[in-house]
Amino acid sequence: VKFKDKVEYDYDSIKAERSKKDKVYVSVNATVTNSEGKSQKITLTITLIEEEDGWKIDNPTYANYNSSKDRYNELNKEIN
Repeated sequence: VKFKDKVEYDYDSIKAERSKKDKVYVSVNATVTNSEGKSQKITLTITLIEEEDGWKIDNPTYANYNSSKDRYNELNKEIN
């Protein structure tokens, strides 16, 4: 098991981003907390696919705490 961290989804933040054929792409904000209690906010993109009996999730929705995310964002701001 590689994904052990806890993910809490903010369902109030769900919004449709785009659609293509029978798929709708939505974003949702979430908080990922690791076993040490460290947490970070992320945005996940979820693909929904329309089938005969309703909508199904078509991609993984799990996430792990990323200790390098803050540094990555800092470097990305410096470049842009």
